[in-house]
Amino acid sequence: MLGVDGRVHGATRAGGSHASSTYPHGQGTLWAVSLDGTYESLHDFAGGEDGRQPTGDLALAPQGAIVGIVRRDFDQEAIFHLGPRGLRVTTSWYVGDPVGGGSATAGHAVAKDGTLYGTTVAFSTYGHGALFRVRPGGRPEVIHAFGDTSVDGQRGDSTPLLLSGNVLVGPTHFGGTSGVGAGYLVELAPASGRPR
Repeated sequence: MLGVDGRVHGATRAGGSHASSTYPHGQGTLWAVSLDGTYESLHDFAGGEDGRQPTGDLALAPQGAIVGIVRRDFDQEAIFHLGPRGLRVTTSWYVGDPVGGGSATAGHAVAKDGTLYGTTVAFSTYGHGALFRVRPGGRPEVIHAFGDTSVDGQRGDSTPLLLSGNVLVGPTHFGGTSGVGAGYLVELAPASGRPR
């Protein structure tokens, strides 16, 4: 992901300086590489309040912060923000809740108001994942549960694309008329998403 500082930013699920007997190869790191090849480690996850093993692609928030999802404890995931004041972890949820946060392995999109949109590959109403959002300071909300009909998409394991600030599009891995995936388009309203 290209940051506002002109550097490429990324995350790894292992590595960093906080190895343990449970995680002998480290618990993940956030990094940046400038165009001249200079590498900088931005944060090494320690497995405590900051979580461990970031999942999916990173996203860029409107104010320039780097946003992503990280594992926390044994059965939780949480949203992290990395900005000028360092790393902070905000909303967290339990694996297997209605959103199925433990399966949020794809990337994320962040709207101008700071709302994060993502997909999960399992859990939710029909067991096939969901398209969800988390407003700043809010809890995860399901916009659309995949698999509600025989031709609906299933297993959202790709990063959703936010168009014009109010339309989300993306593919699913399974489902659709042939069972090998489907595309979705969701028009977003202030209070709810309206699948189409």
